[in-house]
Amino acid sequence: LETVDDLAYRSAGLGFAFLTVGLISGAVWANEAWGSYWSWDPKETWALVTWLVYALYLHTRLSEGWTERDSHAVGAAGFIV
Repeated sequence: LETVDDLAYRSAGLGFAFLTVGLISGAVWANEAWGSYWSWDPKETWALVTWLVYALYLHTRLSEGWTERDSHAVGAAGFIV
């Protein structure tokens, strides 16, 4: 079970990096196409919310004071979002 937890953590970290690159490159493209980096479109907003949830998940894994159960709950919330 610990191996699965480690694999999930590493996968979330890799996915977070790709999501970050996607958000940044999408904002640059939007600025070129529409003259604005961010327009609060629902798709953009939910991408930001997802990014924030996974940032919180990675933060809970690295910070003291958070239990494994808390961290797993935040990770599961990322899938719900």
